[in-house]
Amino acid sequence: MPEAIPILLKLYATISVLFIVAGIYFDGSGSVADADMKAALAALMGIVALGGFAVRQWLKYQHQTLKYHMELSENIYFRNVNNNAGIFDYLIATAEDQETKEAALAYHFIRKAEAAPTATEVASRVETWLENSFAVNVDFKIADAIETLNRFGLVRREGERLFVLSLDPAIAQLHQVWNNFFKRESPESGHPV
Repeated sequence: MPEAIPILLKLYATISVLFIVAGIYFDGSGSVADADMKAALAALMGIVALGGFAVRQWLKYQHQTLKYHMELSENIYFRNVNNNAGIFDYLIATAEDQETKEAALAYHFIRKAEAAPTATEVASRVETWLENSFAVNVDFKIADAIETLNRFGLVRREGERLFVLSLDPAIAQLHQVWNNFFKRESPESGHPV
């Protein structure tokens, strides 16, 4: 209802003028002439029309507000960012995406190298490629990428040199990692749960 206050303040001047005009028409006497009655009815119709316009505008405003709040609620609900769990889920998913991208870039540039590269050489090649392809200057974290590849059994070191599995064995290795992902051993028996 606080939204109606500015509208009423704007109508105050009009309403007060109409009451003054009505007082003059009635001239303080108990009788009203036909012409005065017509003028009073015309003024009353103006007030009703103005009131109808004000109510219509207020209802439009309420409808827009309700529509906005519904859209906001649906966005928050479906994106699940209205609670801490949703925000953490978003951050973790973003970090996992970055980790996967780093590992994929490192794997590609190790596999495509003519001679087995060092970690520094891979990082330099990835950074150069990103700058040439996308005009972005990044500090590629090769240690994180190699750790991810190592965790999945896709990379091996011989001294400083890095080697990765070729594509078909790498895919087979990733399938094996995925198939064993949910198999855990119970601490007491050493058997899968």
